Amino acid sequence: MNPTPPPSFRSKVIVREIPYFLTEEAFKEETSSFADSIEFFYYVPGRKTQNKEVKSLAYVTLSTKEAVTAFSQRFEGYSFVDEHGRHHTCHVEYAPNPRSPTLNMKGDSRVGSIERDPDYLRFLEQLKSSSSSLNSTSDDAVNNREKVNKVVTSTPLIEAIKAKEAKKAHLAKKKKRKRNAKILKEGDGSTTIATTAATAKKKNNKKRKKRTG
Repeated sequence: MNPTPPPSFRSKVIVREIPYFLTEEAFKEETSSFADSIEFFYYVPGRKTQNKEVKSLAYVTLSTKEAVTAFSQRFEGYSFVDEHGRHHTCHVEYAPNPRSPTLNMKGDSRVGSIERDPDYLRFLEQLKSSSSSLNSTSDDAVNNREKVNKVVTSTPLIEAIKAKEAKKAHLAKKKKRKRNAKILKEGDGSTTIATTAATAKKKNNKKRKKRTG
């Protein structure tokens, strides 16, 4: 915003001592009869603290000298009444700085032009090509991985693990075979001893019968 040059008359005024509870919208409604003459408006809201009340104030710039006079006559000594029935009187005086900021209504010529910008179009082309290249690279990587998985069925580590497992299984099987053979041998020995004992017993019985006979 650039300040306007000072007018030929003092067109900017300040309304002071506005009660803190009065909002900007409410003050604008009070001054709505001057809406067509107001060129600039700025409201500073007040506040209430534990110790004191900070009043609101308004900066108003009017288009004509007559409007300034009428506005000042209307709001100088104007009273606002709060909910407790107390009157709050405001005052109007000329602003120390007669300049008023103005809005720059000139639009930016670059708005909406990015679709025609050569650099932006070139960037879109590069982005599209990079995306296509990335997709093809990703597909190639997947295909290569599948080929490797199909071709490579074993590695030295896998072979070593397999050999270790096979050796362990062979030793376990050999150990089991020896244990079974030992059990069978012990079983045969016990049967032979029992048979020999039975035969000796029969012989002794026969000798006894002969002696007694």
